[in-house]
Order: sequence, then C-alpha cells, then structure tokens
Amino acid sequence: AVMAQYDSERIAGRIVLEANRLKAASVAIDSTGGYGAGPFDFLQKAKREGKFKHDTALIEVNFGSAASDKDRWANRRTELWWRMRDWIAGVAAFDPDDTLAEELLAPTYKPHGEGIALERKEDFKKRLGRSPDRGDALALAISGHGLGAPPGFGSVSSARTFERIAFDGSDVREHPEDRDAQPTRSTNLLDWD
Repeated sequence: AVMAQYDSERIAGRIVLEANRLKAASVAIDSTGGYGAGPFDFLQKAKREGKFKHDTALIEVNFGSAASDKDRWANRRTELWWRMRDWIAGVAAFDPDDTLAEELLAPTYKPHGEGIALERKEDFKKRLGRSPDRGDALALAISGHGLGAPPGFGSVSSARTFERIAFDGSDVREHPEDRDAQPTRSTNLLDWD
C-alpha cells in the first residue's frame, strides 16, 4: 500500500531498477486489486523495450482466481499459501522478522469439498488486526519458482529462475495430511503435527 500513492509507470520503473540491481530471475505482481494490473502492463512494455538487463520473467498472479487444482484447493490464494507452506517445510532457509512470522503462523484452514480452504482474508485481517501483506508478498515472490506449478502458472524453464531459492519443482514434497487427512476443525496452516 506504500506504493499506492505512485502512478503505475513510476512503480514499474522502480521495479525495473530493483530487478536489474538484484539480477532478478523473475518479478511477480499481484493483479488482484487495482494496484498491480497497471504496473504489470508497464513492466511488459519495459521488457519488450529491453529495459531489463537480464532475462527476467514477468509473472502476473491473481490471488482471487481459481486454483490450478480445484479438487485440492478452494482458490488461488489457498493454493499459493499452501505451496508456500510446502516450500517452508521442505527447502526454505530464512529468518523471518516478527511481523512475517506472526503472519505465517496465524492463518487457519479447513476442509472444502475434497480439498482445503485457507481462512478468508477478511476474517484473518479482523483477527490479526491488519492485512497479511508480508505473508502475501512471500507467497507471491515464490509463486512462479517451480513450486509444482502447472504450465502457464509462472513456470519458467530458465535455470536462473530457481537460483534465488535453489531448488526445482521436483523437490516439492507432499505431506501426508495434504493427501489423506481432512481436518475436522480449523487448523493452523503451518501446523504439521
């Protein structure tokens, strides 16, 4: 929301500068609300014009869209957070600050048909007292980096794509409760026991 005060072209320009400085393999943008779609358009234009110094993939993610596997996840937001959960359990090596840690530990999930549903964002915000912006940002950041993503879901064949998190989709591990167990109550997203 800090960048909301800037226009789309200025936001995209800042992203291009940072992507070039960091030699980013990819840039993922949340196009769910009103803020991401405009910058994404300008990023696509910048890519066509050769303003990225590296082969940076652009990934547009809509948290509000349907999940890639509707039998497993209720919606794309649930899918992104669940894939992030698997990444954290399987290969992540990072030290989250207190705010991010709280956001990662707070959401709950429950059965939804044959799959699962993450707690509604509105309910989560009400309970936490704020939006889980850092958790959403982490889910967004890793969304296109080989997390078992289906074709067209931000998967990129370049080896540089996986450089930041140093794994490929074949390393994704399923947890027994992903396949078999259906919790009978809301359960913390990161509670594997």
